[in-house]
Amino acid sequence: MVEKHALREFKVSFHDIQLFAAFLFFLLIPLKNTGIIHYVIWLGVIATTANIALTIYNNGAKRKYIVLFFVLLIDIVVSLFTTDEPFESGLLYAIVCYFSLFWVIALNNTFLQNKKTIDTVYRFGILSGLLFSAYSLMPFAYYRDNNTVSPTLTLYFGNSNLAGIYIFAVICIVMIYLKNARKKAFVVILVTYLLYLLWMTGARTCMIAAIFVVASAILPIKIRIPKMIVALCFAFPILFVPMYLMLFRSGYADLMIMGKSLFSGRQGTFTDYLSLLRTNFQWIVGNLGEASFANAHNAPLAHLCSTGLLGTILFYGMMLKKTLACCENDNPVARTALICILGLFIQSSGEASIFLGGFPGIEFVYVLFYLAGRKEPL
Repeated sequence: MVEKHALREFKVSFHDIQLFAAFLFFLLIPLKNTGIIHYVIWLGVIATTANIALTIYNNGAKRKYIVLFFVLLIDIVVSLFTTDEPFESGLLYAIVCYFSLFWVIALNNTFLQNKKTIDTVYRFGILSGLLFSAYSLMPFAYYRDNNTVSPTLTLYFGNSNLAGIYIFAVICIVMIYLKNARKKAFVVILVTYLLYLLWMTGARTCMIAAIFVVASAILPIKIRIPKMIVALCFAFPILFVPMYLMLFRSGYADLMIMGKSLFSGRQGTFTDYLSLLRTNFQWIVGNLGEASFANAHNAPLAHLCSTGLLGTILFYGMMLKKTLACCENDNPVARTALICILGLFIQSSGEASIFLGGFPGIEFVYVLFYLAGRKEPL
């Protein structure tokens, strides 16, 4: 009996491996030029895929999601034939990540949940926050990939925007943990310092999203998030690109926000990506061969260029429906996680990586939808 109990205690799940791989990715960032990070990325991708497959095998999946999966798969295959670009291994990785993202959202209330899995999430958030805090004091804290010095905090992630995304995502997890934390003072200090680090990255969309998350999360627990607020936050990144380009073309090129010009050159990026959709058919199914799920600095735009209107409407429609369903959950942890998801929507107006399924960004989407999907507290 003792031996069996010990085996159960030390059992490791794919959920644990996913989050361990994400933390290991952050831990090994100073060694990223050695190539070891690639093995960690594949560990995380394989664990995430295995968790999805095991969950479908054990609990099944609703027919509508299976049908939607195959429609999106057909869309992607057709999209690949709209260009003469060769199919490369990097594109295969991007497609695997895309469908992993689809399933972690579609199965958000199907994955196994217990106190151990929830504690693993909180442990991942706290340890990542402490790691980022320690890295902010290191000599490489302001270095880019090419070892040139950046005026803003990078934590050696390559650029300050990526650092901002990861810091913001960790803030979300720590804010959820704050509700049940025994040492609230410690958690508040950690969040405060992470907010300071986020400010030092200069990532404006992340800062706006973080302010929204922190301010909303301290509201009384019994207040439900209105579905209208969910719809508005969801629509913001979708409307952002046309509004951004319209303002630029209307003569507001000198507009300043948070001490920086609103138009930092992304208007050129947006138009470059839109120019990939050269035919009416590509507007329908996308131009995946050239767009390749690359970071278009706006998540809906990245999806549009890669999977067209068909894929974008289906994927975002599924994601909106799953998010609206989370509004019905009275669990305070689920409510705070929902607020954090809305923060991710806002943040995705200026960066696409979180909602493209790449590792480790996908783990934050997985965790937040995972927590937001639970109807009752543990």
